[in-house]
Amino acid sequence: MNGIINRRGMYLLGLQTVIVATNMGLSEAQVIGFSSNKDSNIGQLYVLTDFQK
Repeated sequence: MNGIINRRGMYLLGLQTVIVATNMGLSEAQVIGFSSNKDSNIGQLYVLTDFQK
């Protein structure tokens, strides 16, 4: 898996930063899949992390 997951729940992939914590109301371990076209900078992104309040 390419990228780094920091403490705040941000997934860094190149120039793209995806915030998946409070915006989606996650409080438990979640698996979130992001997919896009081959031409997109986001590419294919899978995040598996645990958000604890």
